[in-house]
Amino acid sequence: LAKKRATVEHVSSLLEQGDSVVIFAWTRVMVQSLAQALHGYGVHGAMTQDERDAVIQDWKRDPRPRALVATYDTLSTGVTLTKANHVIFHDLEFVPAKMLQAEGRVYRIGQSRPVQSWWMVADRTLDEF
Repeated sequence: LAKKRATVEHVSSLLEQGDSVVIFAWTRVMVQSLAQALHGYGVHGAMTQDERDAVIQDWKRDPRPRALVATYDTLSTGVTLTKANHVIFHDLEFVPAKMLQAEGRVYRIGQSRPVQSWWMVADRTLDEF
């Protein structure tokens, strides 16, 4: 929660520049909160696979720059998200390979723009470690 405001401000700036963004967080509550604050899309583990697929397709088809917020386990493998060219790690994963896999959903064959990854780090938290 300590990073939510900073994440929303940063992502809003990217969206205003015309870029779509994928954001990864740990919990369903944070996914829903960020998606609502950014007027974006959210996918999490409490959704069925059909529900997740529908949300992802809606995000991909939306012609406007939009945020897609997800938990690591729901989108870290097997999904192509080349609509975005920014990956935001709101919550840092303890397993670096999961972050690389998550980043790889955006940085894939078919991506036509450079991809930037952003790690949101809060002072005096576990993030510093």
